[in-house]
Amino acid sequence: MKYIISESAFSKTMVKYFEMRIDKWSLNWYNPTEEDDNGHEYEDDRRRVYYVGPLYDGEELFRYYDCDWFEDERETCPLVSLEFGLYDDFNDMFSDLWYEPFREWIEKVIGMPVKYIER
Repeated sequence: MKYIISESAFSKTMVKYFEMRIDKWSLNWYNPTEEDDNGHEYEDDRRRVYYVGPLYDGEELFRYYDCDWFEDERETCPLVSLEFGLYDDFNDMFSDLWYEPFREWIEKVIGMPVKYIER
């Protein structure tokens, strides 16, 4: 049996799945710590690590990279890099059709622009 579903209904289904997979109310983030040439530590505000659960012991879901983080100019930034499990899960469920709905959803959730999603 074959079912026909509209693109908007399919997008809504994907968003419901994203929300089931990522509890936006439990989502936390931190800026990774780096060390400069003089050995001083600082928080790198050009990128963020998003996770759920306790800090450093929780489940890391994705990382956000601002364009300033890259040394070369890129057309694919700012970007979000998903952890393998999450990326594979979305691909298993929706093939490659999830990219744009997820990009839009993640922009709303984190309140920052996202141009590209990568693994």
